[in-house]
Amino acid sequence: MAECLNNILNAARDQYPIRIKQLFATVKNNEVLNFLFQPYFDLELNEEETGFIGTGHHMKNNFVIPENDDEEIALILNVLKFYGEHEDRINDCTRSVYMQNTYDENLYLFNRNIVEPAFKKLMRKMQYKLEDINATQKEIMEEHEIKIFNIGTINATQSQVAIGENITQQSESIFEKMKKEINSKIENEKDKEELLSCVTEMERNKNHKEIFRSYYDKFINRLGIYMSIFGPFLPYLVDYFK
Repeated sequence: MAECLNNILNAARDQYPIRIKQLFATVKNNEVLNFLFQPYFDLELNEEETGFIGTGHHMKNNFVIPENDDEEIALILNVLKFYGEHEDRINDCTRSVYMQNTYDENLYLFNRNIVEPAFKKLMRKMQYKLEDINATQKEIMEEHEIKIFNIGTINATQSQVAIGENITQQSESIFEKMKKEINSKIENEKDKEELLSCVTEMERNKNHKEIFRSYYDKFINRLGIYMSIFGPFLPYLVDYFK
């Protein structure tokens, strides 16, 4: 991911569109990246007050960055996605902000002043989420990961490996942990109710792949600002519809 982002920042004008397409192809083809990025595309942005805003001059725009970091990242990703799909607009859009003599100069300034700060925040947030996932992996063991070698009497509800006699192990399911997080960390009652409903339905349909995935997608679409709370759980949920 770092390589993809650096390639965009260092690309000349003629290579810029292909570098953008490589970024989004990488995200699309990687399950973890895809689920980490999707909330940014689902985030609603104020298009009237952020992004390219007219100045009254027919050729000059300001580029207004949102105050919220997640909204800033979402805005830049959406702008880049637009550039990848409409290569002919790159020159006009970047020139309207900086009004330099060459397209490369305008693109360089756009990258350094607007794209690069958002990329740094994106990488930092991704690193935090990966650290959360690593920490959570030490705590959460799902029943679909159970491997038991039955020697003697063993009762292991959730365990990766159980060997020996008279072993008993109990732990909460991932769904119970998620419900606790929702009840303890989400204050908005409507959000709480909708997220709890999605988790309940995922748990109820965990053995029905297609139904489970439909509720998973609904859950992802509702996360928004709560992604930092539930990001560590996503890799475990994805396993249910593989």
